[in-house]
Amino acid sequence: MRRVALAAMWMMAVGWTASAADSWVLPNTNVDVENKWKNETKAYDNNLSTFGEDWSNRAGFGGWVEFRWTTPVYSDRLRCGADFGYGLVDLVEVAVKYDQTADFVTVHSGAIADAQYQTIQFTAGSVTAVRFRNHYTAAGYVFWLYDLQLYRTTPSVQDPTVETQAAENV
Repeated sequence: MRRVALAAMWMMAVGWTASAADSWVLPNTNVDVENKWKNETKAYDNNLSTFGEDWSNRAGFGGWVEFRWTTPVYSDRLRCGADFGYGLVDLVEVAVKYDQTADFVTVHSGAIADAQYQTIQFTAGSVTAVRFRNHYTAAGYVFWLYDLQLYRTTPSVQDPTVETQAAENV
């Protein structure tokens, strides 16, 4: 009971409130960094039957599509579903932007499952944006991103520590 009371006092003191439940959260908006994507909003509609399309049409990395949350989401993982492989896309790159940082941090550069959700773990923190891009082995192909979401989780509350000081410091 004492731990619960201390945790509640800590939450009131720092202004932290619990989110609804741990859950998958869709972005609020997106930015097509190089204007190479079409139908980007379909890449975050919670539907693996619809998709955003990468029309970069070049070998090497395609254009970034960036997804943003208006309120930071405390998260330690994301999930995405995208086309992958076929000898045409040999890796995808995914990066997150934490609330307190200016730069994106790459959290995945490699293979993913084709056309199904894959979860990507990363260091927990308050995330405001995620970006995604394909790496093509040849030009002339359009690949799809079906869905991308962050997982809202609750930060762990640590028990407070108590220290006894000498009487003259009281």
